[in-house]
Amino acid sequence: MTAKMSQAGYGIELIDANGAFHTEFEAGDELHLQAHDRTRPRIHAVTGSGALRRAFRVGDDGLRVRGSRLAVGSALEVYLVENRRNWQPGDPFTPVRNADGSEVRQRVTLKGDDTGFQVMLWSRDHARAGSYDLIARRVDPHEDQPVDDRIFRASDLVSERGAPGVVIREDIFRYAPDPQGGPRKGAGVGDGLIREMPTIDRRSPTGGMRTGCPRISYEME
Repeated sequence: MTAKMSQAGYGIELIDANGAFHTEFEAGDELHLQAHDRTRPRIHAVTGSGALRRAFRVGDDGLRVRGSRLAVGSALEVYLVENRRNWQPGDPFTPVRNADGSEVRQRVTLKGDDTGFQVMLWSRDHARAGSYDLIARRVDPHEDQPVDDRIFRASDLVSERGAPGVVIREDIFRYAPDPQGGPRKGAGVGDGLIREMPTIDRRSPTGGMRTGCPRISYEME
C-alpha cells in the first residue's frame, strides 16, 4: 500500500493526539493515519533547517513556518490559531495574540520564481505553550486583509486536519524556590530548589513496538 501511495504522490504519517510522530504504541493509544497529497500546496511548522516539526518546548526555539508548492508570485496572510480538530468552510477563527495584544500573523510574498517560503512567525521570547494550527490565505499583495473576514474558506491552507499543526510544550523541568528556604525532595543538594520530574516513559524492554493495538483513524487530503 505504501509503495502504491508513493507512486500516486501520497505519503502517510502516524501521529498521536498531540501531533507527535509515533514509533511505539501500547493498548489504548489513539493514532491518526493521515495521507498527504505531495502535489498540493502545504504549510507547516519546521526546524531551522526546514525539517517538519510537530512539537517543541517553550524557550527552546521560535515557531518557524514553511510553505511549499505555491504558485509563483503568491501573496499569503499566515495566521497562528488555536487547534481545531477538523476545519470546515464557514468556521470562524481568531489569531493567537502576543502579551502586548498584537496578532501572531505575517504577510508573505513570494519573490521571483520562488514556489515556497520559510519565515519566523512567533519568536522564542513570545511563544507559549499550547496546541496550534497554521492557516494561510491567498491575498492581493496590494490590499490589507479585512479584520472582520476571519472565516475559514475552502481555498485556505491549513497545517493539519484531525491533529494539531504544532504543539508547544511547557518545559518538563520546572524550578521553584522552597518557601521554607531548604532543599526539598528531588532538589539538588543544598540548592533550595524543587524539580518537577517528567512522566516515566514505559517503553518495551526490547526497544520495539509495545504490545496492544491502537485505535487508528485515517484521513485523505
